[in-house]
Amino acid sequence: MDIWYDSIDYDQKQSALDADPGIEHEIWDRIGQKRLDQPEAGRRRLLWRPAYLFRGAAAAVILLLATFLIYNNRSADKPVIAGIAAEAIAHLNTVTNDRDTSLTIALSDGSKCRLAAGSSLFYPSAFEDTSRVVYLKGEGYFEVEKDAGRPFLVYSDNIVTRVVGTSFTVKKLKGTSNIEVAVYSGKVIVEKTKKQVGEASGKSVLLTPNKKVTYLSHDDSLVPGLMDEPALLPDYSNVDLTETFTFREVAVSDILALFEKAYGVTFVVSSPEVKNCIVTADMSQDAGLTSKLEILCAAINADFEVRDNHIVISGPGCR
Repeated sequence: MDIWYDSIDYDQKQSALDADPGIEHEIWDRIGQKRLDQPEAGRRRLLWRPAYLFRGAAAAVILLLATFLIYNNRSADKPVIAGIAAEAIAHLNTVTNDRDTSLTIALSDGSKCRLAAGSSLFYPSAFEDTSRVVYLKGEGYFEVEKDAGRPFLVYSDNIVTRVVGTSFTVKKLKGTSNIEVAVYSGKVIVEKTKKQVGEASGKSVLLTPNKKVTYLSHDDSLVPGLMDEPALLPDYSNVDLTETFTFREVAVSDILALFEKAYGVTFVVSSPEVKNCIVTADMSQDAGLTSKLEILCAAINADFEVRDNHIVISGPGCR
């Protein structure tokens, strides 16, 4: 290999550039001319592209910021409680129950609210001279002190519950926008609220113990009904169950009359034959009304069902 390499007469050969230096200048002149002949956009493409990307990114940031501000303003305008302006509760005390169990809140008039988990209550440090107003988001059980001169009002979404002295529950039904009010003692009036704070309008429902009403948000209506398990009224809460609810040869009409007094519910019987049936049965094992009705209907070959705020008993009757 070395012999071959040494045999090349390198010194005697010259490159074209060494032979004619002008060629080199000609080549560079052609490269420069070709660069100048390119379109203006083509020569500046690399310079404009970063600026274009920057402007596009800036526009995207501005759009995102504008969207955020619009959404934030709409969220701020959205009321915490439907039908109630935000400024109506802005100055009130607020308690939100973050615990897993209920939380009892004592109000200035001696009334109490047992606030369910995840619920919030808005209330003043001291009530006004003419009314007692609180706002509820979620579920709360109220025990209200009697004060005939100052009705107690609970605003919850699109309804208001008015009482003087009683115990009741207001709750938002899970998975819906519906509100349910159920009364345990006393009387309350439930009605739909106007858009103006403190005013009420539309259909109202009077509730007595073991009655409830459900506000259906989809059609803005109030639907009356009975509590799932009616309990004995206060006047009967301390009676001897065995003596009171053990029947020997008693007509169904008389048994139902006792149930109406003890539970505050109304019965509708489909036929006189059912009313005249004679029953002997022990219904004292459970204080609830449902178990008693199951025993009664089994004895007289009948069925019962809840319709609105009353109970219907139907069947061929005893034979």
